[in-house]
Amino acid sequence: DSDTESEDEPQPIDIDESWLYTFHAGERVWIRTSGGNWHLGQVTGQKTKTGSTREKEGVFYPVIFNSKIRKWFAPLNGDIKPDTKHTRTLLAEAGFL
Repeated sequence: DSDTESEDEPQPIDIDESWLYTFHAGERVWIRTSGGNWHLGQVTGQKTKTGSTREKEGVFYPVIFNSKIRKWFAPLNGDIKPDTKHTRTLLAEAGFL
């Protein structure tokens, strides 16, 4: 259940905050596009890639959103979050929902 969250895991307090989080193929996620808008998407596969993020080397996940757009997103860039109650609350507080 995507609404099951561990109270022990630190969670971001701002929607743009980076978050060291591991995503899995098929997982529903929220992603921020280069235009600054947030969209619901889905991690499309097991294959990831590593590269420079705004913090350090990090993992990038392939995501499909808007039915056809595929791009790579990194939790350490703050541009991908799991589709959870906490994330939806942060999106609402920031005026995106």
